[in-house]
Amino acid sequence: MKNEKLTTRDREQIIEHFNSLKELCLTFSEDDQLEIQKAFNMAYDAHEDTRRLSGEPYIVHSIEVAKILRSELNLESTSVICGVLHDITKYTSVELDEIQDQFGEAASHIIAGLKKIEGLYTQKASLHADNFIKLLLNLSNDVRIILVKLADRLHNMRTLWAVDMDVQEKVALETKKLYAPIAHRLGLYRIKVELEELSMKYSESDIYHSIQNKLKETRDDLDEYIQKFISPINKELDKQGFKFDIKGRVKAISSIWKKMQAQEVDFSEVYDLFAIRIILHSKPEKEKDDCWKVYSIITNKYQPNPKRLRDWISAPKSSGYESLHTTVLGPENKWVEVQIRTQRMDEIAEKGYAAHWIYKKTGSQDDRAGWLHQIREILEKPQPEVKKISEAKEELYSDKIFVFTPQGDLIALAAGATVLDFAYAVHTKVGHTCTGAKVNNTIVPLKHVLSNGEQVEILTGKNQKPKLDWLNWVSSPRSKAKIKRALKDIEYQQAETGRDILKHKLGQINIAFNDEVVKKLIKHFNRENQHDLYQAIATDKITLSELKEAIVDDKPQKSLPPIVKRTAAKTSDIHKTNERHLVVDENPSIRDFQLAKCCKPIPGDKVFAFVTVNKGINIHRDNCPNAVQMKELYPYRILQADWQLVDETQDFIAFVKVSGSDKVGMLTEISQIISSEMNINMRNLSFTGEDDKFIGHIELFVKDQKHLDGLIARIKTIDGVEKVQRER
Repeated sequence: MKNEKLTTRDREQIIEHFNSLKELCLTFSEDDQLEIQKAFNMAYDAHEDTRRLSGEPYIVHSIEVAKILRSELNLESTSVICGVLHDITKYTSVELDEIQDQFGEAASHIIAGLKKIEGLYTQKASLHADNFIKLLLNLSNDVRIILVKLADRLHNMRTLWAVDMDVQEKVALETKKLYAPIAHRLGLYRIKVELEELSMKYSESDIYHSIQNKLKETRDDLDEYIQKFISPINKELDKQGFKFDIKGRVKAISSIWKKMQAQEVDFSEVYDLFAIRIILHSKPEKEKDDCWKVYSIITNKYQPNPKRLRDWISAPKSSGYESLHTTVLGPENKWVEVQIRTQRMDEIAEKGYAAHWIYKKTGSQDDRAGWLHQIREILEKPQPEVKKISEAKEELYSDKIFVFTPQGDLIALAAGATVLDFAYAVHTKVGHTCTGAKVNNTIVPLKHVLSNGEQVEILTGKNQKPKLDWLNWVSSPRSKAKIKRALKDIEYQQAETGRDILKHKLGQINIAFNDEVVKKLIKHFNRENQHDLYQAIATDKITLSELKEAIVDDKPQKSLPPIVKRTAAKTSDIHKTNERHLVVDENPSIRDFQLAKCCKPIPGDKVFAFVTVNKGINIHRDNCPNAVQMKELYPYRILQADWQLVDETQDFIAFVKVSGSDKVGMLTEISQIISSEMNINMRNLSFTGEDDKFIGHIELFVKDQKHLDGLIARIKTIDGVEKVQRER
C-alpha cells in the first residue's frame, strides 16, 4: 500500500464502483441500504488517500469485495457492510467498538473474526487445505466470516498482477492450496474455477500461457465441432417438446492441465477439451425424469461409455451439486462429455449454496439431508440468521473437539478423547509407543482428557508397549480396537519367543522337541495349554533355571518322571557340512539348521541365524532381500552365526548373472571357462538374446566366496561380457 492524494478522477471512479454495488442491493430494505451507505462513508473517510499497489484507491478493493458477496453469493446487508469494512481495523485507526456502535454486534463479530483468522493463518502457514477448513469451521461461529475472507482473496487474485513476481507465486500457491478447496467445499464452483485459473496463471505461468495459446489456435475447429455435435440433439429435444438451453464450453486451462498430468499426455492427446451442457426448464417434480429422458435421447444418438456415467441427481454431492454426466462417442469418433441438469441445478452448480460450509461427512443420510434442507432455506431467504446458523453448527459439532499437532496440523476427535486417543489418531505406531504428552507445553499422563484448541505433542519411548490398563484410558472404539489387536500380537510374539527358547534349550541337551515333551511340561508347571506355557517362559514366569531343572534328567526329584531321555540326533536330521562350517549363537552343539533358499549363503558371506516357527534355524546372508524385514519385525529371533574352517571337499550352490553383447561362440566360451578352466560343476545354465544383447543365468557349485569371486573376475575378462554379478 501507499499514500497518494486522490484525484478528481479517483473520486469519480470510487462513486462509479459504489453505485454498481448499490444497484445490486436494490432489493434490500431502505434501512439496509442506508446502513450500506453509512459503511461506505466510514470506509471512505478511514482509508482516505491510501492506494493499493495497483494504483487504485484502497476503498475500491473494499467495494469490490462487497460486490462479490452480493452478486456471487447473494448475501444479505450485514455481509455487504462487512465486505466494505473488512480491512478497516487492520489498516486504519477505526476500532471494533466503533463498528459495534455504528452497525451492531453481528458486524463487529464478523470483522473481529476476520482479524482472528488472519492471525491464525500467519502462524499456521503449513496447514493442509482440509485442516485449514476444519480450523475455520471450528473457530468461526458465523459462516459469513469465511465467505468475506474468500471474496477478499478472489479480488486480491484479480489484481495480483500489481505485486512482485515472488509475491505473486507465494499468494498463488497459497490460494491453490487453501482457498480454492474452500470454494469447492462450499459448492462455489464459479469462484473455485477462477481461483484455480488465476493461481495457475501466476504459479505456472509458462504452462498456462502455452495451453492458452494452443486453445486459441484450435478455437475455430472446436466451435465448428461443437455445433456439429449439438445440432441433431437440438432437433430431437425440440421435437420432444423440451424447453432447454444447450451450449458448449471449453474447459478451464487449469482443468486441462490436471488432465494432462493425470493421463500423462500432451495437449494434443486430451480428448475432452470441452463439455456440452444441456439446461432444462423443468418443473421441480419433473426434474429427475426429464434429465433421464434427455440422457436416453443423447445415448440413442451417440454411443455412451458406461464407465463414464456419473449420477449426481440420485445422490447429490455433499455441496448440493446435482447433474447427470456422461461421455459419448461423437462425430469423427471423438469422445465428448455431456452434462444434463435443470435451471435450478445449474444455479447451484455455478454459485453453490454458500451456507453449505459445514456438514458431517460420517453422519447419517437423515442428518445430512436435514442439514442441507435447513441451510437451503437460509440461502433462499437471505437475511441475518446468525442464531440459526450457530445453533445448527453447535448441533453438528457438539460431539467434536479439535486439537493441534506441534506442526500445526488439526486433528478432529470425539469429545472426551484422551492423550492416548490423540496418539492413535496420529498413527498406530505412535499410539503403541506413547508414554505421555505435552499439552500446551505441560507434561500430562496418557489418560489426560483433551480440550478444544489445545496443542498436543506426543512423547514416545522405544521400549513402550500397549498394556491392558490402556483400554480404560481411551474413549474411541478405533483406539480400543488397535490396543486389543496389539495386546494379542504381543501375546503371540511372546508365545513364539517362548517356544523358540524351549526348542533351543532342548536342542542344547539333545532332547527332541515334540508334543509329548510339551504336554509333560504343561502338566509339570500347571499351565492351561501350549500358548500359556510358551508365554510363561517368554515372560519369565517360568525361569530358565526352573525349565532346566524340569527337563534335565540329572535332577530326578524335579524332572518330569517319564521325561524323554537324551538321544543322539539322527544323521539325516543334521546338515553334515553345516556343523563343520557354522557356529550359531556361539554354541557348537546347535546343529539343526539349514542354509536359506532365498539368498543361498556360501562360506565367506556375512551371515546371521533366524529362528523360524516350524522349520528350525535358517542361515541368511546379511544382505539377503528379507534381512531388513526379519530384523525389524522379529529381532528376538535373530542369532549370531559365524563360518568356521571350510571343508575343501564340500560344495555350495551359487547363482551368477552374466550380460553383454550377443556374439557367436559366447555361450561356449563361458561354459569352457567354468567347466574346463575353473573346474566348476554347473547345475543349470540358461541364456536369452534380444537386440544383439544376451542375458545368462548360471547355477553352479563353489567352495566359498573367494572361489566365486575368482570365477566372476575371470568371466569379466571375456570380450563382449559387460556385467557379471552374483544373484540372490
